[in-house]
Amino acid sequence: MIVSEQHKFVFVEIPHTGSHSVSNELTGLYGGKAIVRKHANITQYMAWAKGEQKGYFKFATVRNPLDYMATMYEKYRSNHKGQYTNEKALLKNGGHVTGEHLKHFDYVHNQGGSFEGFMKTFFDKVYNNWFLVGSHQFDYVMKFENLQSEFAHVLGLIGVEKVRDIPHINPTKGKRPFEEYYTESLKDLVLRNYGPFMKKWGYEFPLGWQASEIPSACDLRFRLKDTLVDRTASLVKLDPDSPMVSRCKKLVDAVI
Repeated sequence: MIVSEQHKFVFVEIPHTGSHSVSNELTGLYGGKAIVRKHANITQYMAWAKGEQKGYFKFATVRNPLDYMATMYEKYRSNHKGQYTNEKALLKNGGHVTGEHLKHFDYVHNQGGSFEGFMKTFFDKVYNNWFLVGSHQFDYVMKFENLQSEFAHVLGLIGVEKVRDIPHINPTKGKRPFEEYYTESLKDLVLRNYGPFMKKWGYEFPLGWQASEIPSACDLRFRLKDTLVDRTASLVKLDPDSPMVSRCKKLVDAVI
């Protein structure tokens, strides 16, 4: 998470959405400094902030979840930057790698699990990005797919002149166009579980999927979950990596 007292903004880093590149720009060129921890969310910022800091311009990034999942899979497959075998990167040692991450890593990297198996084993449930909890508190959410133009737009909103385009500094090894990862047998799972999130954030399905409709029951489940989490985020701090919140996430996923 990056904050600038000079320009009165806070940037919330959402994993796998270009946030590393944006953060480097903000700290290197626009007076930003890192606070709390890298992938803290807006509820953690609001608990940290005092006085006028709560009213700073708040922004983040979002990514098409179909592309997001393919990126996650390839990061596990390549052990991106060695993070999943680095003891210092573990949550218990102050890092960001959780027990769930290690389960996914073992399945993909050690067992050679396919993308289809990865999705069906771990992600056959209504999708919502828990790092975007409390999204109603953001002043702007940039789309990863339009990052250069939307970052320039955000700089204009906060009254800062753009210095340069954002360099891409954290590429995912082996990543292909995300459409190539989704077999016919995955389309129903994706439609049910990822369609509602895509609808909320204005994402379309790839060509050939356009005739499909999101089942109304799935859309309702997503809206219930999203509203519940969003309202809760207005009242308490929700750290997605804390053991208690992790257990609550599993309970919500099981019930809704």
